[in-house]
Amino acid sequence: MAAELVVIAVLYLLYRSVRLLTRDSTEQALVNAQRVLDLERAVGLALEEGVQRAALSSELVIELLNRYYVGVHFPATVAFLAWAFVRRRSAYGVIRTWFAVVTFAALVVHVLFPLAPPRMLPGFVDTLQTYGPRIYSEDPAGSVANQFAAMPSLHFGWALMVAGGVLWLRPRRSSLVAVLHPALTLLAIIATGNHYWLDAAVAGVIVVLGAAAVARIRRRCPVVPVAPAAEVPLGPPPARRTCQGRAAAAPCRRTGTERHDRRRATHDRAHDAAADRRTSDQDTPGRR
Repeated sequence: MAAELVVIAVLYLLYRSVRLLTRDSTEQALVNAQRVLDLERAVGLALEEGVQRAALSSELVIELLNRYYVGVHFPATVAFLAWAFVRRRSAYGVIRTWFAVVTFAALVVHVLFPLAPPRMLPGFVDTLQTYGPRIYSEDPAGSVANQFAAMPSLHFGWALMVAGGVLWLRPRRSSLVAVLHPALTLLAIIATGNHYWLDAAVAGVIVVLGAAAVARIRRRCPVVPVAPAAEVPLGPPPARRTCQGRAAAAPCRRTGTERHDRRRATHDRAHDAAADRRTSDQDTPGRR
């Protein structure tokens, strides 16, 4: 458990460090946002405005998606990791390493490519500020969270890993329901204006590459399970069985001297028996 706390602490410190490195990157983040939109429009896949417009047609739907974006991300991830730690301890190390590798790679991209989310651009609605809950500060530079960490989307990346981890650790038909989590997360991050679909695509690539890296590490450095030590019974050692005592599980092997003494004793008993018979015959009347 101490090792898990260390991993969490290191990742949190890295996140805070990235936040400090990107807090003055507002201009660059907005420029990058326009580049992403231009790329999506060039390939005919600028879907964000249409998805948000459809979600905004129902206040109930957008409020539910807001709640899902805010309230499911961390609890679902923590619940999955806790379940893996308790119920699938042998595979937990792989899952933990996978999450750590993907998160670290995402933080590196956040530093190299600060990106403003769609809600900061004209034509989009900041649904969290409009409908609540309001978790982000209106001033990105003074916000505790890194609001320029749009690409890759860790919301979608972690949701994808949770679903993949459930399917790997519990390969049953009923586990397919876990796929709903990344699907709803993808809808929520786009409808709320917090991510582009390209953010989710990049996160998916990093998740796959992270899984491949962890699998390669496992092949090169396999973990050899340590066999439990044999239990040593308490108390004095059991008495050694001998041929003079109770019958042993296997026949006793006698030495040459013991075999000679045994034959000598048998011969003496036979001789004494013969002498007794001769004496008996002589003492019996009527015999010659």
